Amino acid sequence: MAWTAPTTRTTGTLITASIWNADIVDNLDALKDPPTDHYELDEVSDYTTSSTSFTDVDATNLAMSVTTTGGDVIVEFHGTMMVNATYFFMLDIDVDGSREGGDDGILSFENASGEVKPVSFSRLITGLAAGSHTFKLQWKVMNGAATVTLSAGAGTSNKDVHGQFWAREVS
Repeated sequence: MAWTAPTTRTTGTLITASIWNADIVDNLDALKDPPTDHYELDEVSDYTTSSTSFTDVDATNLAMSVTTTGGDVIVEFHGTMMVNATYFFMLDIDVDGSREGGDDGILSFENASGEVKPVSFSRLITGLAAGSHTFKLQWKVMNGAATVTLSAGAGTSNKDVHGQFWAREVS
């Protein structure tokens, strides 16, 4: 249920059951259950990329769709990642076709070859208009000779980790 702006009242206005339900009950329900989308990784194989340009990690499962009433959305990711060489890898969020972080994204990590790292971020996306918005997790590596791997709950020995990606309206 979406938030609706309460009607302005004047002295003497009768508050009917339908007005009460729309202005109070429905809006409390909207605050309790804001628009949210999430995905927990549980794939048959881990994700990998050697792209030196930002690409979607998974354009289907890691593309959150939230229909907002307008305002701010918080986006969060946590997972376990590794690079097979000593290079940087970067993460970003695509919001409705535009990358949020610009240049090298919102996060950059340098890994020693084969080092497994927990990776997480929260990002507040502000000023969104009311309507449907899509948030995609994107990544790249600094050098195409490197491959970054995101553990995806695929049963990989000692890396069977189930990361999570989600988006929720917060205003």
